[in-house]
Amino acid sequence: WGPVRLLFLGLSLLFPAVISGFYHPNSGQILFVSPVARVGFSQFPGYSYIDQTGVAAGYSIDVIRMLLEPLGYTISFTPYQNPDETFKALERGEIDMTSLLVDTPERRAFGTFTDPISAIKVSVIVAQGSPTPASSADLQGQRVGAVSGSIGWRLLSEIEVATPVAFPNGQSLLLPLLSGEVDAIVASVDSVLYQANSANLSHRVAVSEIDLQVSPLALLTQDDAVTLLSDLNSC
Repeated sequence: WGPVRLLFLGLSLLFPAVISGFYHPNSGQILFVSPVARVGFSQFPGYSYIDQTGVAAGYSIDVIRMLLEPLGYTISFTPYQNPDETFKALERGEIDMTSLLVDTPERRAFGTFTDPISAIKVSVIVAQGSPTPASSADLQGQRVGAVSGSIGWRLLSEIEVATPVAFPNGQSLLLPLLSGEVDAIVASVDSVLYQANSANLSHRVAVSEIDLQVSPLALLTQDDAVTLLSDLNSC
């Protein structure tokens, strides 16, 4: 090992997230390779979704790009139907991290969360003109929808008087609510309102005063993705 390669080794140990490369013996040069972050995300309008051009978009996607691109990361995004599918992909090693999620003890079994980055408000939402529930007791016997594996689904399961109805993703909540297929939904207020505004249907939904939870959001990483976790927390 010559002095140049020893210097590179020392720098790479000090700054593993920024410097990534290998020594090419034929050319005698150090070839730099960008670190890669494979991101899996669930489809929730406004937060993370595939736009009309087929590109990952949304608040959560923008946050990830803002954090990792300045550090030289190449980011690949893979969409999944719901959080359950995303967790399984993380468990199988198909992805290195997820988009923004509510940090819960159950989810920590799949990886390590970053420090909190944002927050999400989850509430009961009904169609405009329907009776607006004032408390969970008002959902007695009503069919209430939520996305499978989401924080909304977990909170809905705690409302024992309601009949839970599972939906595959955040994009499938609004129309069943407005058509009367379900009486209410439990979901992120921002996500539902984003979807309603995009379809010029904001006048058709009403947010109840039942604020089930305001929870911190963070990114879930593979347990062994130590450098990636450190980079995300350092921003």
